[in-house]
Amino acid sequence: MPSEELIPKPDIKDNVVANETVGSLLSQERVRRGFSEKEVAEKLHITKNYVRSIEADLYEKLPGAIFAKGYIKSYAILLKLNVDEVISLYDEYIEQLQASKDDAGHLRVRRKKDRNRLWLIVPVVVFVIGFAGLWAIDKYSDEEDTVTSGQVPEPSAILQTTASIIPSPTLSVSNSTATANRSSVRQSSISAESELNLDLATVINTLSNPVDTTRAPILAADADIVSIGQDTVIRIGMTGDDLLKITFAGESWIDVSDSEENQIYRNIRAEGDILEIHGNAPFNILLGDAPFISLSLNGDEIDVSGDIRIDNSARLTVGL
Repeated sequence: MPSEELIPKPDIKDNVVANETVGSLLSQERVRRGFSEKEVAEKLHITKNYVRSIEADLYEKLPGAIFAKGYIKSYAILLKLNVDEVISLYDEYIEQLQASKDDAGHLRVRRKKDRNRLWLIVPVVVFVIGFAGLWAIDKYSDEEDTVTSGQVPEPSAILQTTASIIPSPTLSVSNSTATANRSSVRQSSISAESELNLDLATVINTLSNPVDTTRAPILAADADIVSIGQDTVIRIGMTGDDLLKITFAGESWIDVSDSEENQIYRNIRAEGDILEIHGNAPFNILLGDAPFISLSLNGDEIDVSGDIRIDNSARLTVGL
């Protein structure tokens, strides 16, 4: 082994090259001085594997940061290097290594956030598409109802059809009895003409005053519709001691049936309408636009907010 006195003390600046690490610096200087890894391990009282880890900059294989710094300091003293500059080079390497780890960690966090954002966007898109589909179906149904209601024939056409299917009075008499029955035939003709005029007048009156089928109950028992101020009260008189009261703050479909699925009432009601049903609870109720409806049974208010579905409809049973 060469004598330490004959080897000039090198300046670390002469050994440091671009991107040179502590490990490469110590390894080069050890080889230049003629030390083997075993000799360095014996002088530093560490294992040969630790010496190799230091020279390979694998500091995670050392017991800890404090021990790593102590081993490097002793190694620099053994090789007659500037200890402060070697330690500074080690600190710079550790900072760069930590910065790289932080960047990698931030990249992983960003990728995780992007994945989480995707999982949030997908349900929203599905919800919007579903809502748009329900809206389109509802709008199509409204348009279909409008077209159907617009296909009612004109009164004049019905009148002509009615007149065409009513047979004209035909008098069949023999020549021999024509004179004797002339008076009777004249009376029959007048009677038939009167009946025809009466039927045509009834048709014209019916067409001029059509029934409001959108406000009249489709299915009801003993329905009684009265007006109280600006409100319309529809009373359904049935046998029973319970009173179901339904108040409409906006237009909504309503379907009410009893416990045996017998339909009591089914129709569309408008804002200001009040439906009163006397019967025996429980009642099965389907509401088309539940937020516009308030219910009460025998004077007790019923909260329907918990039964409202995504399309604003609600199905519930009251009076159990």
